[in-house]
Amino acid sequence: MRKYLAAAAVLMAALAPQAAGAQTLAGTWSGLVTQTFTDGREAVFTAMVQFRPDGTAFVAYPTDACGGTLFPMSTKGTPTFREEISYGLEVCSTGGIVTLTLVDGTLDYHWTSVADGVAVGTLRPTDKAIPDAPLP
Repeated sequence: MRKYLAAAAVLMAALAPQAAGAQTLAGTWSGLVTQTFTDGREAVFTAMVQFRPDGTAFVAYPTDACGGTLFPMSTKGTPTFREEISYGLEVCSTGGIVTLTLVDGTLDYHWTSVADGVAVGTLRPTDKAIPDAPLP
């Protein structure tokens, strides 16, 4: 647990608002991603990622009414997160590894799961917020 708290503190500093013009991951990002399943099938859907001021990070897939929490795994280089889906499990996998790369004001989104394949896409800043997950 201590490892996660230290990683979260470093990540919070990286995500915090910076001087005008500086790019950060703070806020909400949204865009279309394409998932290629391990059997070769493909699906296109909306992915949303939100970094809240308290340092927590969430993910939602509104197309499938599922989402959950992102837990920081790496604070060096490209931000990497363990995704844990907490609602909509009847539609979405239980989670995967999410890597986010900031490129010219957009986020390159890369999700991977040994069981469910990979998903890639580009997320852009949005003023929409991820609603709190519905109660089970």
